[in-house]
Amino acid sequence: MTDEEDKYLRQSFKPSLETVVQTVKDWVFDAEFPIIVAINGGWGEGKTYTWKRIILPEYPSVRTGYVSVFGATTLLDIRQRILAEATTQLAEETSSRLNDIEKWIYKAKYGDKFVSASNYIVEIYKKYSHHLTRKLSSKLGIPDELTVKILEDSVLKDNWILCVDDVERLSKDIDIGAFMGILNEYKIEYGLKIVLIYSHDKLEKNKEAFTRYQEKVIDHTARFVQDTEFVIRNVFKTYPEVMGDDIVQSFVKIADVLDHRNIRLYEKTRRDLDEVIKRFESRPTKEFIIECLAALLLANWIKYFKAGNDLLNIEYLYKYYSYMGLPDESEEDDGERKKANSLLKNYGWLYTSELDKILIRYVDTDVLDKVLLLKEHENYANDKSAGQADSELRELWDSYFHSSMRADGDEFCDKIIETTEKNMVQYNVPSVDNVLSILYDLGRKKDAKNLLKEFVNKRRGIFASYEPFPGHPLRYKPLQEKVDLEKKATDVDKRDIREVIDSIMDEKFMQKNDRVRMSEFSDKEYIEYFSKSNHKRLLQEIDFLAKADKHHTKPGKYESVIVVKMSKVIGKLSHKNRFNKIKFKRMGIIS
Repeated sequence: MTDEEDKYLRQSFKPSLETVVQTVKDWVFDAEFPIIVAINGGWGEGKTYTWKRIILPEYPSVRTGYVSVFGATTLLDIRQRILAEATTQLAEETSSRLNDIEKWIYKAKYGDKFVSASNYIVEIYKKYSHHLTRKLSSKLGIPDELTVKILEDSVLKDNWILCVDDVERLSKDIDIGAFMGILNEYKIEYGLKIVLIYSHDKLEKNKEAFTRYQEKVIDHTARFVQDTEFVIRNVFKTYPEVMGDDIVQSFVKIADVLDHRNIRLYEKTRRDLDEVIKRFESRPTKEFIIECLAALLLANWIKYFKAGNDLLNIEYLYKYYSYMGLPDESEEDDGERKKANSLLKNYGWLYTSELDKILIRYVDTDVLDKVLLLKEHENYANDKSAGQADSELRELWDSYFHSSMRADGDEFCDKIIETTEKNMVQYNVPSVDNVLSILYDLGRKKDAKNLLKEFVNKRRGIFASYEPFPGHPLRYKPLQEKVDLEKKATDVDKRDIREVIDSIMDEKFMQKNDRVRMSEFSDKEYIEYFSKSNHKRLLQEIDFLAKADKHHTKPGKYESVIVVKMSKVIGKLSHKNRFNKIKFKRMGIIS
Protein backbone atom coordinates (compact mmCIF):
# COMPACT_ATOMS: atom_id res chain seq x y z
CA MET A 1 0.00 0.00 0.00
CA THR A 2 1.38 3.38 -0.98
CA ASP A 3 1.63 6.37 1.38
CA GLU A 4 -1.11 8.09 -0.63
CA GLU A 5 -3.45 5.09 -0.26
CA ASP A 6 -2.70 4.89 3.45
CA LYS A 7 -3.44 8.61 3.87
CA TYR A 8 -6.68 8.22 1.90
CA LEU A 9 -7.79 5.37 4.13
CA ARG A 10 -7.06 7.32 7.27
CA GLN A 11 -9.02 10.32 6.03
CA SER A 12 -11.96 8.64 4.32
CA PHE A 13 -12.39 5.33 6.17
CA LYS A 14 -11.27 5.29 9.77
CA PRO A 15 -13.31 2.77 11.76
CA SER A 16 -13.17 3.22 15.49
CA LEU A 17 -10.97 0.94 17.54
CA GLU A 18 -14.10 -0.61 19.01
CA THR A 19 -15.28 -1.53 15.51
CA VAL A 20 -11.98 -3.17 14.57
CA VAL A 21 -11.80 -5.07 17.86
CA GLN A 22 -15.39 -6.26 17.66
CA THR A 23 -14.90 -7.39 14.05
CA VAL A 24 -11.86 -9.49 14.93
CA LYS A 25 -13.67 -10.97 17.96
CA ASP A 26 -16.64 -11.91 15.82
CA TRP A 27 -14.45 -13.56 13.20
CA VAL A 28 -12.16 -15.45 15.56
CA PHE A 29 -13.75 -16.13 18.93
CA ASP A 30 -17.37 -16.46 17.89
CA ALA A 31 -16.71 -18.59 14.79
CA GLU A 32 -17.65 -22.26 15.08
CA PHE A 33 -15.20 -23.37 12.40
CA PRO A 34 -11.47 -23.09 11.66
CA ILE A 35 -10.49 -19.75 10.11
CA ILE A 36 -7.52 -17.58 9.15
CA VAL A 37 -7.92 -13.86 9.90
CA ALA A 38 -5.35 -11.17 9.11
CA ILE A 39 -4.79 -7.85 10.89
CA ASN A 40 -2.97 -5.46 8.56
CA GLY A 41 -1.76 -2.01 9.62
CA GLY A 42 1.12 0.42 9.84
CA TRP A 43 4.38 -0.76 11.33
CA GLY A 44 4.54 -0.28 15.09
CA GLU A 45 1.09 1.29 15.34
CA GLY A 46 -0.41 -1.09 17.89
CA LYS A 47 -1.66 -4.21 16.12
CA THR A 48 0.09 -6.63 18.48
CA TYR A 49 -0.69 -4.39 21.44
CA THR A 50 -4.39 -4.43 20.56
CA TRP A 51 -4.41 -8.23 20.19
CA LYS A 52 -2.54 -8.92 23.44
CA ARG A 53 -3.74 -6.10 25.70
CA ILE A 54 -7.25 -5.34 24.49
CA ILE A 55 -8.73 -8.43 22.82
CA LEU A 56 -7.19 -11.41 24.69
CA PRO A 57 -7.95 -10.20 28.25
CA GLU A 58 -11.64 -10.58 27.44
CA TYR A 59 -11.12 -14.33 26.89
CA PRO A 60 -9.03 -15.60 29.84
CA SER A 61 -10.36 -19.16 29.60
CA VAL A 62 -9.74 -19.57 25.87
CA ARG A 63 -6.59 -21.47 24.87
CA THR A 64 -4.47 -19.13 22.73
CA GLY A 65 -0.87 -18.97 21.58
CA TYR A 66 1.48 -16.37 20.14
CA VAL A 67 4.46 -16.87 17.80
CA SER A 68 6.67 -14.38 15.97
CA VAL A 69 8.32 -15.51 12.73
CA PHE A 70 11.06 -12.90 13.10
CA GLY A 71 14.49 -14.56 13.16
CA ALA A 72 13.30 -17.95 11.90
CA THR A 73 15.46 -19.09 8.96
CA THR A 74 13.46 -22.12 7.84
CA LEU A 75 9.86 -23.24 7.76
CA LEU A 76 10.81 -26.00 10.18
CA ASP A 77 11.96 -23.34 12.66
CA ILE A 78 8.52 -21.76 12.55
CA ARG A 79 6.75 -25.10 13.00
CA GLN A 80 8.97 -25.85 15.99
CA ARG A 81 8.15 -22.48 17.52
CA ILE A 82 4.46 -23.20 17.09
CA LEU A 83 4.88 -26.61 18.72
CA ALA A 84 6.79 -25.09 21.63
CA GLU A 85 3.98 -22.58 22.14
CA ALA A 86 1.32 -25.27 21.82
CA THR A 87 2.89 -27.58 24.38
CA THR A 88 3.07 -24.81 26.99
CA GLN A 89 -0.68 -24.39 26.57
CA LEU A 90 -1.48 -28.02 27.33
CA ALA A 91 -2.76 -29.03 30.76
CA GLU A 92 0.04 -30.28 32.99
CA GLU A 93 0.18 -34.05 33.33
CA THR A 94 2.42 -36.31 35.33
CA SER A 95 5.50 -37.15 33.24
CA SER A 96 7.78 -40.15 33.50
CA ARG A 97 11.29 -39.57 34.70
CA LEU A 98 13.77 -38.31 32.10
CA ASN A 99 15.95 -41.37 32.48
CA ASP A 100 13.05 -43.49 31.17
CA ILE A 101 13.32 -41.92 27.71
CA GLU A 102 15.71 -44.60 26.41
CA LYS A 103 13.17 -47.31 27.25
CA TRP A 104 10.36 -45.44 25.50
CA ILE A 105 12.49 -44.73 22.44
CA TYR A 106 13.48 -48.41 22.25
CA LYS A 107 9.84 -49.52 22.42
CA ALA A 108 8.82 -46.86 19.91
CA LYS A 109 11.43 -47.97 17.44
CA TYR A 110 11.26 -51.76 17.85
CA GLY A 111 7.88 -52.46 19.42
CA ASP A 112 4.26 -51.59 18.89
CA LYS A 113 4.12 -48.72 21.35
CA PHE A 114 4.62 -45.88 18.90
CA VAL A 115 1.41 -44.02 19.87
CA SER A 116 2.25 -44.26 23.56
CA ALA A 117 5.76 -43.07 22.81
CA SER A 118 4.40 -40.01 21.03
CA ASN A 119 2.41 -39.11 24.14
CA TYR A 120 5.55 -39.30 26.24
CA ILE A 121 7.50 -37.24 23.69
CA VAL A 122 4.89 -34.51 23.98
CA GLU A 123 5.45 -34.36 27.73
CA ILE A 124 9.21 -34.10 27.28
CA TYR A 125 8.74 -31.50 24.52
CA LYS A 126 6.70 -29.36 26.88
CA LYS A 127 9.77 -29.03 29.06
CA TYR A 128 12.53 -28.85 26.46
CA SER A 129 10.80 -27.22 23.48
CA HIS A 130 12.20 -27.66 19.98
CA HIS A 131 15.77 -28.21 21.25
CA LEU A 132 14.74 -31.83 21.71
CA THR A 133 13.50 -32.33 18.15
CA ARG A 134 16.88 -33.21 16.69
CA LYS A 135 17.75 -35.48 19.61
CA LEU A 136 14.46 -37.31 19.28
CA SER A 137 14.94 -37.62 15.54
CA SER A 138 18.38 -39.09 16.08
CA LYS A 139 17.17 -41.52 18.74
CA LEU A 140 14.17 -42.65 16.70
CA GLY A 141 16.16 -42.78 13.50
CA ILE A 142 13.60 -40.67 11.62
CA PRO A 143 13.91 -37.22 9.92
CA ASP A 144 13.24 -33.95 11.76
CA GLU A 145 10.23 -33.31 9.53
CA LEU A 146 8.59 -36.58 10.58
CA THR A 147 9.34 -35.95 14.26
CA VAL A 148 7.68 -32.53 14.00
CA LYS A 149 4.74 -34.12 12.19
CA ILE A 150 4.30 -36.69 14.97
CA LEU A 151 4.31 -33.91 17.55
CA GLU A 152 1.88 -31.81 15.55
CA ASP A 153 -0.54 -34.75 15.38
CA SER A 154 -0.32 -35.10 19.16
CA VAL A 155 -0.31 -31.45 20.23
CA LEU A 156 -2.33 -29.31 17.82
CA LYS A 157 -6.00 -29.42 18.77
CA ASP A 158 -9.28 -28.12 17.37
CA ASN A 159 -10.16 -24.49 18.10
CA TRP A 160 -6.72 -23.57 19.41
CA ILE A 161 -6.29 -19.89 18.53
CA LEU A 162 -2.79 -19.12 17.26
CA CYS A 163 -1.49 -15.62 16.56
CA VAL A 164 1.39 -15.48 14.05
CA ASP A 165 3.09 -12.08 14.16
CA ASP A 166 5.75 -10.13 12.20
CA VAL A 167 4.87 -11.73 8.86
CA GLU A 168 6.51 -8.79 7.08
CA ARG A 169 9.80 -9.88 8.70
CA LEU A 170 9.64 -13.39 7.25
CA SER A 171 13.10 -14.49 6.12
CA LYS A 172 13.80 -14.23 2.41
CA ASP A 173 15.00 -17.86 2.64
CA ILE A 174 11.47 -19.04 3.48
CA ASP A 175 9.12 -19.45 0.53
CA ILE A 176 5.98 -17.41 1.16
CA GLY A 177 3.87 -20.04 -0.63
CA ALA A 178 5.16 -22.81 1.64
CA PHE A 179 4.58 -20.61 4.70
CA MET A 180 0.99 -19.84 3.73
CA GLY A 181 0.50 -23.51 2.85
CA ILE A 182 1.48 -24.77 6.28
CA LEU A 183 -0.91 -22.28 7.91
CA ASN A 184 -3.68 -23.48 5.64
CA GLU A 185 -2.83 -27.07 6.63
CA TYR A 186 -3.07 -26.15 10.31
CA LYS A 187 -6.53 -24.73 9.66
CA ILE A 188 -7.84 -27.65 7.61
CA GLU A 189 -6.05 -30.66 9.18
CA TYR A 190 -5.95 -29.59 12.84
CA GLY A 191 -8.91 -27.18 13.09
CA LEU A 192 -6.85 -24.19 14.23
CA LYS A 193 -8.05 -20.61 14.22
CA ILE A 194 -5.15 -18.44 13.08
CA VAL A 195 -4.63 -14.68 13.37
CA LEU A 196 -1.94 -13.22 11.12
CA ILE A 197 -0.47 -9.83 12.06
CA TYR A 198 1.49 -7.98 9.43
CA SER A 199 2.23 -4.64 7.78
CA HIS A 200 1.52 -4.89 4.06
CA ASP A 201 3.67 -1.89 3.11
CA LYS A 202 6.70 -3.53 4.81
CA LEU A 203 6.44 -6.88 3.00
CA GLU A 204 8.90 -5.63 0.34
CA LYS A 205 10.00 -8.54 -1.87
CA ASN A 206 7.31 -10.84 -0.44
CA LYS A 207 4.51 -8.37 -1.23
CA GLU A 208 3.60 -9.75 -4.67
CA ALA A 209 3.70 -13.40 -3.56
CA PHE A 210 1.78 -12.65 -0.37
CA THR A 211 -0.95 -10.87 -2.33
CA ARG A 212 -1.18 -13.86 -4.67
CA TYR A 213 -1.75 -16.35 -1.83
CA GLN A 214 -3.78 -14.00 0.33
CA GLU A 215 -7.03 -14.60 -1.53
CA LYS A 216 -6.59 -18.39 -1.37
CA VAL A 217 -5.59 -18.75 2.27
CA ILE A 218 -6.84 -15.76 4.30
CA ASP A 219 -10.56 -15.72 5.00
CA HIS A 220 -10.88 -12.15 6.31
CA THR A 221 -8.57 -9.12 6.65
CA ALA A 222 -9.13 -6.36 9.19
CA ARG A 223 -7.53 -3.06 8.18
CA PHE A 224 -6.05 -1.61 11.35
CA VAL A 225 -6.23 2.17 10.81
CA GLN A 226 -5.05 3.97 13.90
CA ASP A 227 -4.83 7.57 15.06
CA THR A 228 -2.42 9.43 17.30
CA GLU A 229 -4.85 9.89 20.16
CA PHE A 230 -5.44 6.12 20.53
CA VAL A 231 -1.70 5.45 20.67
CA ILE A 232 -1.04 8.20 23.22
CA ARG A 233 -3.96 7.28 25.45
CA ASN A 234 -2.96 3.61 25.53
CA VAL A 235 0.72 4.28 26.17
CA PHE A 236 0.02 6.80 28.95
CA LYS A 237 -3.13 5.24 30.45
CA THR A 238 -1.18 3.78 33.39
CA TYR A 239 0.28 7.21 34.15
CA PRO A 240 -2.88 9.08 35.27
CA GLU A 241 -1.16 10.94 38.10
CA VAL A 242 0.85 12.88 35.50
CA MET A 243 -1.06 12.56 32.23
CA GLY A 244 -4.48 14.03 32.95
CA ASP A 245 -6.97 14.39 30.14
CA ASP A 246 -6.06 18.06 29.59
CA ILE A 247 -2.39 17.18 29.12
CA VAL A 248 -3.27 14.27 26.81
CA GLN A 249 -5.41 16.53 24.61
CA SER A 250 -2.63 19.13 24.36
CA PHE A 251 -0.04 16.45 23.63
CA VAL A 252 -2.20 14.91 20.89
CA LYS A 253 -2.39 18.26 19.08
CA ILE A 254 1.41 18.59 19.23
CA ALA A 255 2.08 14.99 18.16
CA ASP A 256 -0.38 15.10 15.25
CA VAL A 257 2.05 17.37 13.39
CA LEU A 258 4.56 14.50 13.12
CA ASP A 259 1.85 12.16 11.74
CA HIS A 260 3.65 9.25 13.39
CA ARG A 261 1.84 6.51 15.30
CA ASN A 262 4.58 4.03 16.13
CA ILE A 263 3.96 2.93 19.71
CA ARG A 264 7.68 2.53 20.37
CA LEU A 265 8.20 6.27 19.85
CA TYR A 266 5.61 7.14 22.48
CA GLU A 267 6.78 4.44 24.88
CA LYS A 268 10.31 5.84 24.66
CA THR A 269 8.95 9.35 25.24
CA ARG A 270 6.97 8.13 28.23
CA ARG A 271 10.04 6.47 29.79
CA ASP A 272 12.05 9.65 29.27
CA LEU A 273 9.30 11.78 30.83
CA ASP A 274 9.18 9.42 33.80
CA GLU A 275 12.91 9.95 34.37
CA VAL A 276 12.39 13.72 34.22
CA ILE A 277 9.46 13.67 36.69
CA LYS A 278 11.47 11.52 39.14
CA ARG A 279 13.95 14.39 39.56
CA PHE A 280 11.30 16.55 41.27
CA GLU A 281 10.05 16.28 44.84
CA SER A 282 6.60 17.50 43.78
CA ARG A 283 4.90 17.23 40.42
CA PRO A 284 5.71 20.07 38.00
CA THR A 285 2.99 22.23 36.48
CA LYS A 286 0.87 21.08 33.55
CA GLU A 287 2.54 23.63 31.25
CA PHE A 288 6.01 22.43 32.20
CA ILE A 289 5.06 18.77 31.56
CA ILE A 290 3.69 19.66 28.12
CA GLU A 291 6.91 21.53 27.28
CA CYS A 292 8.93 18.48 28.33
CA LEU A 293 6.72 16.11 26.32
CA ALA A 294 7.05 18.28 23.20
CA ALA A 295 10.85 18.38 23.44
CA LEU A 296 11.27 14.68 24.28
CA LEU A 297 8.90 13.51 21.54
CA LEU A 298 10.53 15.66 18.85
CA ALA A 299 14.07 14.67 19.86
CA ASN A 300 13.20 10.96 19.93
CA TRP A 301 11.40 11.19 16.59
CA ILE A 302 14.37 12.93 14.98
CA LYS A 303 16.91 10.50 16.47
CA TYR A 304 15.11 7.20 15.87
CA PHE A 305 12.19 7.50 13.46
CA LYS A 306 12.30 10.41 11.03
CA ALA A 307 13.30 9.77 7.43
CA GLY A 308 13.74 11.67 4.20
CA ASN A 309 15.54 14.74 5.55
CA ASP A 310 19.22 14.37 6.40
CA LEU A 311 19.45 18.00 7.48
CA LEU A 312 16.99 17.61 10.37
CA ASN A 313 19.13 15.94 13.02
CA ILE A 314 19.83 16.36 16.74
CA GLU A 315 22.46 19.04 16.15
CA TYR A 316 20.10 21.03 13.91
CA LEU A 317 17.38 20.88 16.57
CA TYR A 318 19.81 21.72 19.38
CA LYS A 319 20.86 25.00 17.73
CA TYR A 320 17.59 25.87 16.05
CA TYR A 321 15.88 29.23 16.08
CA SER A 322 13.15 30.46 13.74
CA TYR A 323 14.36 32.29 10.64
CA MET A 324 12.20 35.30 9.90
CA GLY A 325 12.53 35.48 6.15
CA LEU A 326 16.27 34.77 5.98
CA PRO A 327 17.40 33.23 2.67
CA ASP A 328 19.30 29.97 2.62
CA GLU A 329 22.90 29.90 1.45
CA SER A 330 22.43 27.53 -1.49
CA GLU A 331 19.69 26.13 -3.65
CA GLU A 332 20.82 22.63 -2.77
CA ASP A 333 20.04 23.31 0.89
CA ASP A 334 16.87 25.17 0.08
CA GLY A 335 14.50 22.21 -0.25
CA GLU A 336 15.60 20.29 2.84
CA ARG A 337 16.01 23.42 4.98
CA LYS A 338 12.57 24.76 4.06
CA LYS A 339 11.02 21.36 4.73
CA ALA A 340 12.73 21.09 8.12
CA ASN A 341 11.87 24.66 9.13
CA SER A 342 8.28 24.24 7.98
CA LEU A 343 7.84 21.11 10.12
CA LEU A 344 9.35 22.81 13.17
CA LYS A 345 7.19 25.88 12.64
CA ASN A 346 4.05 23.72 12.42
CA TYR A 347 5.20 21.88 15.53
CA GLY A 348 5.33 25.23 17.32
CA TRP A 349 9.11 25.08 17.77
CA LEU A 350 10.19 28.74 17.51
CA TYR A 351 13.62 28.23 19.03
CA THR A 352 15.48 25.78 21.25
CA SER A 353 15.44 26.96 24.86
CA GLU A 354 17.88 25.95 27.59
CA LEU A 355 15.28 23.52 28.95
CA ASP A 356 14.91 22.01 25.48
CA LYS A 357 18.69 21.60 25.24
CA ILE A 358 18.83 19.69 28.52
CA LEU A 359 16.13 17.29 27.31
CA ILE A 360 17.65 16.91 23.83
CA ARG A 361 21.03 16.07 25.40
CA TYR A 362 19.27 13.49 27.57
CA VAL A 363 17.65 11.81 24.54
CA ASP A 364 20.97 11.84 22.70
CA THR A 365 23.25 10.67 25.55
CA ASP A 366 20.94 9.08 28.18
CA VAL A 367 22.46 11.45 30.75
CA LEU A 368 20.03 13.82 32.48
CA ASP A 369 21.57 16.76 34.37
CA LYS A 370 19.39 17.10 37.46
CA VAL A 371 20.96 20.34 38.68
CA LEU A 372 20.43 22.13 35.38
CA LEU A 373 16.94 20.64 35.02
CA LEU A 374 15.82 21.95 38.42
CA LYS A 375 17.39 25.32 37.69
CA GLU A 376 15.52 25.59 34.39
CA HIS A 377 12.32 24.60 36.15
CA GLU A 378 12.78 27.55 38.50
CA ASN A 379 13.33 29.82 35.50
CA TYR A 380 10.43 28.35 33.55
CA ALA A 381 8.16 31.34 34.11
CA ASN A 382 10.77 33.54 32.44
CA ASP A 383 11.30 31.00 29.67
CA LYS A 384 7.56 31.02 29.04
CA SER A 385 7.63 34.82 28.84
CA ALA A 386 10.48 34.56 26.34
CA GLY A 387 8.39 32.24 24.21
CA GLN A 388 5.47 34.65 24.33
CA ALA A 389 7.75 37.55 23.38
CA ASP A 390 9.14 35.57 20.46
CA SER A 391 5.60 34.70 19.35
CA GLU A 392 4.66 38.37 19.40
CA LEU A 393 7.65 39.17 17.19
CA ARG A 394 6.77 36.27 14.89
CA GLU A 395 3.23 37.63 14.46
CA LEU A 396 4.64 40.97 13.28
CA TRP A 397 6.83 39.24 10.70
CA ASP A 398 3.94 37.09 9.51
CA SER A 399 1.63 40.10 9.23
CA TYR A 400 3.96 42.60 7.56
CA PHE A 401 6.74 40.57 5.95
CA HIS A 402 5.35 37.21 4.84
CA SER A 403 1.70 38.01 4.18
CA SER A 404 1.63 41.49 2.67
CA MET A 405 2.80 43.25 -0.49
CA ARG A 406 1.68 46.64 0.83
CA ALA A 407 4.21 49.48 0.98
CA ASP A 408 4.15 49.84 4.76
CA GLY A 409 7.82 49.39 5.63
CA ASP A 410 7.91 52.39 7.96
CA GLU A 411 4.86 51.16 9.85
CA PHE A 412 6.54 47.75 10.17
CA CYS A 413 9.73 49.38 11.49
CA ASP A 414 7.81 51.40 14.07
CA LYS A 415 5.94 48.32 15.27
CA ILE A 416 9.04 46.17 15.46
CA ILE A 417 11.00 48.84 17.35
CA GLU A 418 8.15 49.22 19.85
CA THR A 419 7.90 45.45 20.38
CA THR A 420 11.67 45.00 20.69
CA GLU A 421 12.06 47.79 23.26
CA LYS A 422 9.28 46.22 25.33
CA ASN A 423 10.61 42.65 25.17
CA MET A 424 14.36 43.29 24.90
CA VAL A 425 15.27 41.32 28.04
CA GLN A 426 13.51 38.23 26.64
CA TYR A 427 15.13 38.16 23.20
CA ASN A 428 18.05 35.97 22.18
CA VAL A 429 20.85 36.97 19.80
CA PRO A 430 19.28 35.65 16.55
CA SER A 431 15.94 37.37 17.24
CA VAL A 432 17.62 40.75 17.74
CA ASP A 433 19.83 40.15 14.70
CA ASN A 434 16.70 39.78 12.55
CA VAL A 435 15.30 43.04 13.93
CA LEU A 436 18.51 45.03 13.50
CA SER A 437 19.25 43.71 10.01
CA ILE A 438 15.77 44.51 8.66
CA LEU A 439 15.90 48.01 10.17
CA TYR A 440 19.27 48.54 8.50
CA ASP A 441 17.99 47.25 5.13
CA LEU A 442 14.94 49.55 5.33
CA GLY A 443 17.09 52.62 5.94
CA ARG A 444 16.53 52.91 9.71
CA LYS A 445 20.25 52.68 10.48
CA LYS A 446 20.15 55.05 13.44
CA ASP A 447 17.33 53.08 15.07
CA ALA A 448 19.29 49.86 14.54
CA LYS A 449 22.38 51.41 16.14
CA ASN A 450 20.41 52.62 19.18
CA LEU A 451 18.69 49.26 19.67
CA LEU A 452 22.05 47.47 19.47
CA LYS A 453 23.46 49.73 22.18
CA GLU A 454 20.47 49.00 24.41
CA PHE A 455 20.69 45.25 23.72
CA VAL A 456 24.40 45.14 24.57
CA ASN A 457 23.78 46.96 27.85
CA LYS A 458 20.91 44.66 28.87
CA ARG A 459 21.95 41.29 27.42
CA ARG A 460 25.75 41.27 27.14
CA GLY A 461 25.90 38.21 29.36
CA ILE A 462 24.36 35.92 26.74
CA PHE A 463 27.00 36.64 24.07
CA ALA A 464 29.61 34.24 25.44
CA SER A 465 27.21 31.26 25.38
CA TYR A 466 25.77 32.06 21.94
CA GLU A 467 26.33 29.26 19.42
CA PRO A 468 25.99 30.33 15.76
CA PHE A 469 23.66 28.19 13.66
CA PRO A 470 25.45 26.31 10.83
CA GLY A 471 25.18 28.20 7.54
CA HIS A 472 23.57 31.28 9.08
CA PRO A 473 26.02 33.88 10.43
CA LEU A 474 24.57 37.01 11.98
CA ARG A 475 23.51 39.47 9.29
CA TYR A 476 23.96 42.70 11.21
CA LYS A 477 27.75 43.07 11.27
CA PRO A 478 28.02 45.42 14.29
CA LEU A 479 26.18 42.78 16.37
CA GLN A 480 28.51 40.04 15.08
CA GLU A 481 31.51 42.17 16.06
CA LYS A 482 30.14 42.67 19.57
CA VAL A 483 29.52 38.93 19.95
CA ASP A 484 33.03 38.08 18.68
CA LEU A 485 34.68 40.52 21.09
CA GLU A 486 32.71 39.21 24.05
CA LYS A 487 33.42 35.57 23.20
CA LYS A 488 37.13 36.27 22.69
CA ALA A 489 37.31 37.96 26.09
CA THR A 490 35.69 35.06 27.90
CA ASP A 491 36.69 32.04 25.84
CA VAL A 492 40.35 31.53 26.76
CA ASP A 493 41.85 28.05 26.32
CA LYS A 494 44.30 27.43 29.19
CA ARG A 495 45.00 23.73 28.60
CA ASP A 496 48.62 22.63 28.68
CA ILE A 497 50.16 20.73 25.78
CA ARG A 498 49.67 17.32 27.40
CA GLU A 499 45.91 17.92 27.91
CA VAL A 500 45.44 19.03 24.30
CA ILE A 501 47.37 16.09 22.85
CA ASP A 502 45.45 13.64 25.06
CA SER A 503 42.18 15.12 23.76
CA ILE A 504 43.36 14.77 20.16
CA MET A 505 44.57 11.19 20.54
CA ASP A 506 41.46 10.06 22.43
CA GLU A 507 39.25 11.22 19.56
CA LYS A 508 41.81 10.56 16.78
CA PHE A 509 40.72 13.94 15.45
CA MET A 510 41.68 17.58 15.97
CA GLN A 511 38.76 19.83 16.78
CA LYS A 512 39.15 23.49 15.87
CA ASN A 513 39.90 24.53 19.46
CA ASP A 514 42.60 21.82 19.60
CA ARG A 515 44.21 23.07 16.38
CA VAL A 516 44.16 26.66 17.60
CA ARG A 517 45.63 25.76 20.98
CA MET A 518 48.39 23.55 19.48
CA SER A 519 49.43 26.39 17.17
CA GLU A 520 49.88 28.65 20.21
CA PHE A 521 52.57 26.54 21.91
CA SER A 522 56.18 27.57 21.26
CA ASP A 523 58.83 25.41 19.57
CA LYS A 524 60.49 25.07 22.96
CA GLU A 525 57.30 23.72 24.56
CA TYR A 526 56.91 21.18 21.74
CA ILE A 527 60.52 19.95 22.02
CA GLU A 528 60.43 19.85 25.82
CA TYR A 529 57.22 17.79 25.88
CA PHE A 530 58.33 15.16 23.36
CA SER A 531 61.88 14.97 24.79
CA LYS A 532 60.75 14.35 28.36
CA SER A 533 57.52 12.35 27.86
CA ASN A 534 57.52 8.62 28.51
CA HIS A 535 54.29 6.72 27.67
CA LYS A 536 53.11 4.01 25.28
CA ARG A 537 51.60 6.11 22.50
CA LEU A 538 54.30 8.79 22.32
CA LEU A 539 55.45 7.68 18.85
CA GLN A 540 51.83 7.61 17.67
CA GLU A 541 51.40 11.19 18.87
CA ILE A 542 54.44 12.32 16.91
CA ASP A 543 53.20 10.53 13.79
CA PHE A 544 49.67 11.93 14.09
CA LEU A 545 50.72 15.55 14.69
CA ALA A 546 53.45 15.47 12.04
CA LYS A 547 50.69 14.69 9.52
CA ALA A 548 48.22 17.27 10.87
CA ASP A 549 47.67 18.66 7.38
CA LYS A 550 46.57 15.20 6.14
CA HIS A 551 43.63 14.79 8.56
CA HIS A 552 41.44 17.46 6.98
CA THR A 553 40.25 17.85 3.40
CA LYS A 554 40.95 21.59 3.59
CA PRO A 555 43.85 22.14 6.02
CA GLY A 556 44.23 25.72 7.22
CA LYS A 557 46.83 27.91 8.83
CA TYR A 558 46.72 26.11 12.17
CA GLU A 559 47.56 22.74 10.64
CA SER A 560 50.49 24.30 8.76
CA VAL A 561 51.87 25.80 11.96
CA ILE A 562 51.61 22.43 13.75
CA VAL A 563 53.40 20.60 10.90
CA VAL A 564 56.28 23.12 10.93
CA LYS A 565 56.67 22.82 14.71
CA MET A 566 56.59 19.02 14.54
CA SER A 567 59.29 18.98 11.83
CA LYS A 568 61.55 20.84 14.26
CA VAL A 569 60.72 18.34 17.01
CA ILE A 570 61.51 15.39 14.74
CA GLY A 571 64.76 16.99 13.58
CA LYS A 572 65.85 17.64 17.15
CA LEU A 573 65.00 14.11 18.33
CA SER A 574 66.63 12.51 15.25
CA HIS A 575 69.92 14.26 15.96
CA LYS A 576 69.71 13.28 19.62
CA ASN A 577 70.41 9.62 18.86
CA ARG A 578 70.44 7.20 15.95
CA PHE A 579 67.72 4.98 17.43
CA ASN A 580 65.12 7.78 17.24
CA LYS A 581 65.92 8.34 13.58
CA ILE A 582 65.37 4.64 12.83
CA LYS A 583 62.02 4.77 14.67
CA PHE A 584 60.86 7.71 12.58
CA LYS A 585 61.92 6.00 9.34
CA ARG A 586 60.13 2.77 10.20
CA MET A 587 56.98 4.76 11.02
CA GLY A 588 57.16 6.58 7.70
CA ILE A 589 57.50 9.92 9.47
CA ILE A 590 60.75 10.70 7.63
CA SER A 591 62.24 9.19 4.49
